[in-house]
Amino acid sequence: MWTLAAIGVGMAVQALIAESWLVAAGAACGTLFLGGLGWTGLSAAGLDSPKLARRIVECDDSRGRGIRVPNRMASPLVLSVSLCGGAVYALVASLGYYSGLSSSLLPSGREANSSATLLGIVGLVALVSGLCVGLLSPRGEVRIYPSGIRRLTRRLSMFKSTTLDTYRSWEEIEIVCADEEIVHSGAVDVHHPVIKLGTFDPINLKERTKFDTERALALMARTYVAEPHTFLELLRRLHEQPDLRSDVGRPGARELLRPPALRTRLKSGRKEKNVDGSES
Repeated sequence: MWTLAAIGVGMAVQALIAESWLVAAGAACGTLFLGGLGWTGLSAAGLDSPKLARRIVECDDSRGRGIRVPNRMASPLVLSVSLCGGAVYALVASLGYYSGLSSSLLPSGREANSSATLLGIVGLVALVSGLCVGLLSPRGEVRIYPSGIRRLTRRLSMFKSTTLDTYRSWEEIEIVCADEEIVHSGAVDVHHPVIKLGTFDPINLKERTKFDTERALALMARTYVAEPHTFLELLRRLHEQPDLRSDVGRPGARELLRPPALRTRLKSGRKEKNVDGSES
């Protein structure tokens, strides 16, 4: 995607030199679209968090001292910009054809009139989708204390903003485990890693998100700034080893979420893949 984005930069520069402003604008927006998809691919692979995120900070509130792990802001922003960039490219290509200024942004090998109409429709849909992703994406955080874990989820709708505040002590948590949420999208299944916190008691319906169940809180691992495996292992250790929980309330506790070096993580991933392959 980034290679195609680089080609788009070259096209935009050539169009500027030729003073073809419409083509330059379309190529630039196409570059935003492709570059955003490339970054999203790296994010999905977990390669965008090689170090301890600066937004992971220590907190001190009514439940004591702990670690604050906020949601990612960059991922929905990049996706929103990428969709809007692709939308503007499609709309500019359609506008260029129907205004008679340029048809060079249309795909070659297809009937121009139908391509321009289709791009116009796709552009409008992508523009609305991009704006919705940017404005309505959930925001929140997880706070880890020596006493338990708290999840704050802020949701924006067209008319109001609501906050779901869910807290469970470590004694109320039965198990911490890895899971995944599978989203079916046509012929492609998208797997979202989830950290499941199984609870002994039922969770109040008003405290649940759409991914929770009656007795399990779901932390969508890729939506937080912490590296998912490190995040999971910390929660698992705190649940299984009560003697370690006091470390969360000490100065410098954020270092508990510092991930291993990227090379180590990739090497570990290859070993796990080889083990799974040999077992199958």
